[in-house]
Amino acid sequence: MNNIGATKAHRLRAALKGGYDKVRGTVTDFKNWKAKLNMFIGDRDAQMVVDKFRNRKVSLPEFSFDYKCDNNELIGLFWADETMKCNYKEFGDVMCFDATYKTNKYCMVFVPFTGIDNHNRCVTFGAGLLKNENIESYSWLFNVFLKSHNRQPRLVLTDQDPAMFEAVKTVINESQHRLCMWHIMKKLPLKVCSDLLNNTDLRKRLHKLMWNVFLEPEEFENRWMALFKEFQLEDNNWLSDMFQLRQSWIPAYFNHLPMCCLMKTTSRSESFNAFFKVFSNKSNTLVQFMFCFETAMEKQRHAQGALDDHTSRTTARMISPLEIERFAANVYTRSIFFKVQKEIYKGGWVGSQQLVQSDDANEVYQVNHSLIVSKAHLKYKVIRNKDDGSITCSCNLFGRHGYLCRHIFCVLRSKNVDVIPDQYIMRRWRRNVLPRHLSDKQHRYLNKHPQVNKLSESTLSTLPRADPVVDDEQVFMDLLGVTVPEKCDLFAPKDINNKGSGSNPKGSGNNSGKRYADPGEKHVNKRKRQMRNCAYCKEVQDNHDIQNCEIKKRDEDEARAAAKRA
Repeated sequence: MNNIGATKAHRLRAALKGGYDKVRGTVTDFKNWKAKLNMFIGDRDAQMVVDKFRNRKVSLPEFSFDYKCDNNELIGLFWADETMKCNYKEFGDVMCFDATYKTNKYCMVFVPFTGIDNHNRCVTFGAGLLKNENIESYSWLFNVFLKSHNRQPRLVLTDQDPAMFEAVKTVINESQHRLCMWHIMKKLPLKVCSDLLNNTDLRKRLHKLMWNVFLEPEEFENRWMALFKEFQLEDNNWLSDMFQLRQSWIPAYFNHLPMCCLMKTTSRSESFNAFFKVFSNKSNTLVQFMFCFETAMEKQRHAQGALDDHTSRTTARMISPLEIERFAANVYTRSIFFKVQKEIYKGGWVGSQQLVQSDDANEVYQVNHSLIVSKAHLKYKVIRNKDDGSITCSCNLFGRHGYLCRHIFCVLRSKNVDVIPDQYIMRRWRRNVLPRHLSDKQHRYLNKHPQVNKLSESTLSTLPRADPVVDDEQVFMDLLGVTVPEKCDLFAPKDINNKGSGSNPKGSGNNSGKRYADPGEKHVNKRKRQMRNCAYCKEVQDNHDIQNCEIKKRDEDEARAAAKRA
């Protein structure tokens, strides 16, 4: 388990113990022990997992789980503990999810719900396993997720999976649904003539236009149509379809939403998927999968706690004499403080600012922002309310990222303001927003934490002496945190045929043994190998290089013959 095979486990055990003579057992014993574990689980896999969650629910009322079955076959499973719920409560304004494959032997699709915590790191809000990737399955999963967390996020980010798209539109209907820009743009080489992309600046200008968060919808549409006409793309059906979907993926249509730039792609979800696969593999049973998932969660939460400790126990280096910088260091987590610190510092070098209008209620400033690299000169309008101290900037950095911009800090500095107004310190970026009791393992599991306490003590110590007093079944139950069901009414799914499930078990519908490739991958696979020039004869060749060039060989032979004659 934890994606470590018997041979590597034996080698690691020897390294930890100080020699192979101190390891109880051979590599074969380790392999036999793994086989015994699989036999212990057997056909009771799904029942063990559901019973495990039922028992956890009894001991931990804040733990939520639900499952769905069809003819005694497990087709859907969702779970979320109190830590996930607290994370969602504080950081659930923006969320993404993406299906993951090859995590268990049944090819069930793993769907983690991912967000960003107060350290700007990935955090998990819950997870699910599905047999099918259809609208019904995703709708069920989203419904139980919302039932567990009791509120919808502001912004949901997914790829272009049609079933997921329809389920989000139906179930998570109070949220703004946004498509992943990267998944869309990676199809560009397949949909647009390669001559245009390789021999013009079309690709660069498209990316610059699409990723621009400062454009308003009208300006974006005008620039898009201008590009269409310039490069004669009016007949490109894919680009026309993407333009019709522009409100679902172009930042110009989201820049009014709070925290709209926190996530633009599903890379956060894919990052967690890759992180989880370090711990799991496609041969795991469901019980082993849950063991690996909880180990991955322990690592994620340990890293989160370590960042909390680093923020509270260390002092950040100041780069200016301003009191407002020290105030920010005591409010924000360290990673967010560095971003705010940069804005405070740049506020002193951004350029000039002048008061252009003042009345009884407001002061209006114009901040001239000079860009060193492009030598552009931009102008931003900062409005400060005299009564309540509220302040806004036309760049809307606070709305997009949740902390003040350099233009506002420039104005605050001129007004000798030493603290950031409380309404502009978002709770999601503050220190210690999560309850301290969540760091206690006993709070997240039962009275004991078998994944940590039993792995080194009970499990490996049984190898290889085969001590008759050792009950292997009890060791397995302690290790996995499961009980032997008295009656097995629930079984793992069969005949799964999902698009990314890879090599499927016997009886599966996908007999090719390969994951279904997306159009972009098919396009890349079909491309011919690029022709190259021979460095000697300069001819465009695909069957030789300078090492076996016939012309080079002939010239060398002639040179040797001439040398002999001389």
